[in-house]
Amino acid sequence: MKRWGSMGAFKVVFSRSTAMELNSRITLEWQWRKH
Repeated sequence: MKRWGSMGAFKVVFSRSTAMELNSRITLEWQWRKH
C-alpha cells in the first residue's frame, strides 16, 4: 500500500511538472509571436 502511495505521488508530481513545462513553453512561444 505504501509503495502504491509513493507511486501515485510521484505520478502527480511528474505530470504536474510536465504540464508546467508545457505551459511555460506555450507562453514563451505566444509572447515571441505576439511581438
